[in-house]
Amino acid sequence: MAPDEPPRAGSGDAATGDAATGDDAPRRRGAPKRRAPRTATAHLPQIALIAVVLVVLAAVAVTAGGSPKQPTAGPATASDAPSEGAGPDDAASTEATPTPSATIPEIVALTPKQLDRRYRRKGMVRVDRPPTSKPLSFTVATLNVLGASHTKGRNKRKGFAGAMARLPGQVQLLKNKDVSIAGLQELQVPQASGFEQQAGDVYDIYPGMRLGPRHTENSIVWRKADWVLVRGEVTDIPYFGGRPKKMPHVLLRHRTTGHQVWVGNYHNAADVHGPAARWRRAAERIEADLARTLGADGTPVLMTGDFNDHAPFACNFTALSGMHSADGARTDKAGRCRVPQRMYVDWILGTTKVQFSEFTPDFVTRDKRLSDHPVFTTVATLPAPVDAKRCRLEPSTEGSLWYCPK
Repeated sequence: MAPDEPPRAGSGDAATGDAATGDDAPRRRGAPKRRAPRTATAHLPQIALIAVVLVVLAAVAVTAGGSPKQPTAGPATASDAPSEGAGPDDAASTEATPTPSATIPEIVALTPKQLDRRYRRKGMVRVDRPPTSKPLSFTVATLNVLGASHTKGRNKRKGFAGAMARLPGQVQLLKNKDVSIAGLQELQVPQASGFEQQAGDVYDIYPGMRLGPRHTENSIVWRKADWVLVRGEVTDIPYFGGRPKKMPHVLLRHRTTGHQVWVGNYHNAADVHGPAARWRRAAERIEADLARTLGADGTPVLMTGDFNDHAPFACNFTALSGMHSADGARTDKAGRCRVPQRMYVDWILGTTKVQFSEFTPDFVTRDKRLSDHPVFTTVATLPAPVDAKRCRLEPSTEGSLWYCPK
């Protein structure tokens, strides 16, 4: 080859060919620039940088996992979220300031005596059980026990043992008939004292011996498991010759249901010391007025007794009092007197709120020579207490207590 001849592309030895393909080799005009091939050595700086970054990130993660940041407030709730339209500052303030928890006021329980005084001012009393909205049924009786003075001495009643010999049978009779409330007449001093001794575990009594020996003869008894005495009072009733004799009425409250009922027990004058109709009519007016007064607030009223009269008593008393008898005597709205076909001198009566059923005269007392009067029983039903919804349950130092209107 001539020294002046330019070399041709692709010619020459390996050395010149390698040189022609290097970066320093001249390019032909218009030919694209060729990139040098990538090698592992060329990527070392980038690999080193990535490794460093990974090491740093790992260190941060370990640090964060070992010591987590404690929150300064509880988890966010709907109430913690900023309200609509609140700006960034408002939201930041909400997140930065935790809402203080509500303080629960301490409840200080009163003693039962303190609660009793508080509710007494409101006309309410404590009851043993929660009030009920159901009627209450129970057995009522009336019995003239034949007073002790009638079975001793020269003029004693023939065929009857002394009062104390008859008393156990009379007490057992009340128990056998499941009597819850009874009016007893002619319960003289030895009988009243004996009744308390023999039946005191089952029955309570008013007045019994509470007011002294002069006022025992007309007493009311009630089963302790059923009733508690709220009030006991006496009223002067004209007796023989018009002389006043104190006769009782009581307000009882049922232990289980809270029902309340007034019960009166009377013995009007008989004709044994001469005609006594005028004294009976005078007694009936007082007793009828008392029935209306006691029942004026809606409390049911029961009256038992030996009223020593038949139709005249039934018609006069039911007209004056508005009561009706367990055996059907009543005065209707037109003023007509309705009486049963057979009547006795012993009666059980109730105000319009009281319903009667199963009226039964039982002459077993005569058959067994326990008394010269039959024992009369009936089932009385009281309506649900009107004020039951107004009762209140209060915490006390001795547990929760119920209070209801009187």
